[in-house]
Amino acid sequence: MTAALADEGVQRALVSASDIAALADVGGAILSRMGAACDRALLTSALRDARIDAAPTHRLDTPPPRQWLPVQIYSEGSDLSVEWLHFASAPLVEPFFEQSVARARALPANRLLRCTTPLAALERLADEPMPDGFVFHMSRCGSTLVAQMLAALDRTVVVAEAPPFDFALQLYLSGQVPAAVVRGMIGALARDRTGDIEHRFVKLDAWHTLALDPLALLFPAARRMFAFRDASEVIVSQMRRPGLHVVPGAIALDAFGVIGADRIAEDDYPAWVLDRICRAAADAASLDPTMLLLDYADLPGAVAQAILPHFRVTPSPRSLTAMAEASDRDTKTAGRKFTPDAANKRAEADRVMAGRFATALAATIERLRNIIRASPGDCPTPPGSERANVRVSFNF
Repeated sequence: MTAALADEGVQRALVSASDIAALADVGGAILSRMGAACDRALLTSALRDARIDAAPTHRLDTPPPRQWLPVQIYSEGSDLSVEWLHFASAPLVEPFFEQSVARARALPANRLLRCTTPLAALERLADEPMPDGFVFHMSRCGSTLVAQMLAALDRTVVVAEAPPFDFALQLYLSGQVPAAVVRGMIGALARDRTGDIEHRFVKLDAWHTLALDPLALLFPAARRMFAFRDASEVIVSQMRRPGLHVVPGAIALDAFGVIGADRIAEDDYPAWVLDRICRAAADAASLDPTMLLLDYADLPGAVAQAILPHFRVTPSPRSLTAMAEASDRDTKTAGRKFTPDAANKRAEADRVMAGRFATALAATIERLRNIIRASPGDCPTPPGSERANVRVSFNF
């Protein structure tokens, strides 16, 4: 294993194995070339018995080569460590980073190649290329579509709601780690694993909008956008399938400077926290005219018409075609096409909009729309962008 971690050629050979038997063949051949004895039957048995959910046993002092990405931060006694998995050059095409991690864990080679580093090792990657842009959002408002369409661009990496980044950010906000750890985490997640990456984007978790100002200081070159949607439609979606941030106590909001969550009734909590998120975005946009606000109603055409110019991306014709194809798929359910659901959600509006916090959220959404109305003229439309103006499904 030590030799494999030091030799990218060996790593490529191992990750090419499609199953345990093939991995045993490759591993046996590598050991033979190194002059080591190898019993293929014993090696196959050991690989089959290896538990992918067991703690990694290989410890490094520095980050592993570029095909590894950090997949979790976890405690080892009093210390924090980072687990890394080999991603075999595969792009992060799944809607959420956790889904990409699941794919990587399924690689037979990751029974051998998993490793850990101290959390502080991330600081070595703090000077890696940083994101071109951040996608902030209130949740259930088209941000996954935006991320999927950006991921369809040539030579682009999109990191979507990565739990290890959330952990690192909360550690930083609570004063437990330096800024270099957060920057290093992004440097690691957005690594150039193909050798031709030009653009990097990060879709954040909805509650990260509460940290707009600290993130602006951490990543001053990254342009920002915030996606939102009609208040009743988002609340209905969250009632049907709650996200972490609308479950009382699931997210430590005090790390983001929000106090008083413990005094909010459970039924009021989703609207209350969504209003805090949207107010943070509205406050930031009021002070920063370069921050882009995006209404769900303007999707998907606004990705090519407004978001790409905002992020200073000029798409190729091939990228525009790929973006259009991405926008025609359900962003969270493979194989499903667009099915309009806004009317369904609005039918439940009277029930979910009765509380005072829901009323406050609706007013904040209108404030966001007023900021858009008061902003200068629309961004220019890149040639051919009309090909991306197709419908998309968000069924929650």
